[in-house]
Amino acid sequence: MHKGIELVNIEGEWDGWMFKKGYLVNNKGIKLTPNQILTGYALLEIGAENDRKIQKEIVRIARLFGNLPKI
Repeated sequence: MHKGIELVNIEGEWDGWMFKKGYLVNNKGIKLTPNQILTGYALLEIGAENDRKIQKEIVRIARLFGNLPKI
């Protein structure tokens, strides 16, 4: 039986994140595989300076969407 194992930290950045059935699940319920995490990291590492600016804007917008009330 797989149980959710919640990540604990001091600063609260990982609040709501947990490991569940082989996935890292964020506080919004999005399941991430190890391959997805490594791919995202690799894309960030090879990004040019212009890509970093775009990435910041995407993250900002994603956070805004994440904070919208659910309908």
